[in-house]
Amino acid sequence: MRNDDLDRILCEEEILPSSGFVGSVMEAVQGELEAPPIPFPWKRALPGLALACLLIFPVLIMSLQGSATAWSFTAELPILKLGTAMFTALSWVIFALTLTLSLIILSLRLTRLKI
Repeated sequence: MRNDDLDRILCEEEILPSSGFVGSVMEAVQGELEAPPIPFPWKRALPGLALACLLIFPVLIMSLQGSATAWSFTAELPILKLGTAMFTALSWVIFALTLTLSLIILSLRLTRLKI
């Protein structure tokens, strides 16, 4: 089918919706407008928010102190032969990845529960 054929077919007759279509769509829209909103699942969100606040609090304290001595993960490991700064950075990366993975697993388990 060429573009000319398609234009000719669309121009020949006016396309009208079937009878009652507009009314049924408007009734469905009105029904959705009158339906109560879906409530936010606070029972599932509050534990995650509490955990996030507990995890952010030490980071705020350390940033206000200006050093990471409160949560120092540094240690001298002669096997790795990494400097203290490199080991601290590596430990924070491992900590962040572990925390991310644990939160993903926790959220997957919470969403599978039928509460």
